[in-house]
Parts: sequence; C-alpha cells; structure tokens
Amino acid sequence: MNDYEKTVHEILENMHIKIEEVIHECDSQLNKISTGKTYKDLSRALKANSPVFRGVEYRIACHSELLQRSVERQMNEVIK
Repeated sequence: MNDYEKTVHEILENMHIKIEEVIHECDSQLNKISTGKTYKDLSRALKANSPVFRGVEYRIACHSELLQRSVERQMNEVIK
C-alpha cells in the first residue's frame, strides 16, 4: 500500500469510527427515552420513521443499523 492509499484508508477508518460512535450514542438515547417500552415497540417506532427519500443512503444505512440492533435484542424484553 502506498502513502496515498494509506492516507485514504486512515480517513475512511476515522469516518467509520465516528459513525459507529454516533450510532452507539443514538442507540443509547433511544433506549433511554424508551424506558418501560419493549424492544418490539422501539422497532415499530424505528420502522415508522424510516427514511425513504432518494439521496439519503447514509441515513438509510444508519437507520438500518439502529433497527438491526433493536431486533437483535429480545423482542419482549422491557427496556430498563
């Protein structure tokens, strides 16, 4: 890998880290405001607010990640 490719790699890696941090923070905030609800309720709310406009692929990808994290949890578990 030459210097240019290394620089590109570092920039992309930094972007991925920042995106992961923001998604984690968003996930935490969603759980915090969902106290007493089930993850099924949260998943339903996420689906209801899914971005659908063209040109917002990054929003769709982040939204899909949040939905996947919610789905991976037990569907009937109450958020504490």
